[in-house]
Amino acid sequence: MAPWWLILLSLLHKHSHDRWLSPIARQRQQYWNRGYLKQQQVEGGLCGIWELQEAGLIVATHGLGDRHGTVMADPPHSRFAVTAGPPGG
Repeated sequence: MAPWWLILLSLLHKHSHDRWLSPIARQRQQYWNRGYLKQQQVEGGLCGIWELQEAGLIVATHGLGDRHGTVMADPPHSRFAVTAGPPGG
């Protein structure tokens, strides 16, 4: 798992300098880029990285079902990441 800003930084660097960030594995960045290209295609091919980000979309996801994300300062601890309400509630 990588922070959203690192993924954006990687994509912006690749698309402006035509090379990957050196401290991060190239394969990982390629995976993010493939997700970005997929999201760009779904949006009609004319959206850039910032346009997708500003639209509230997860820029580098490969999924098409749940593409909207919320930026959190710190992700919740998995023990506190509740997905359903209390039983009988």
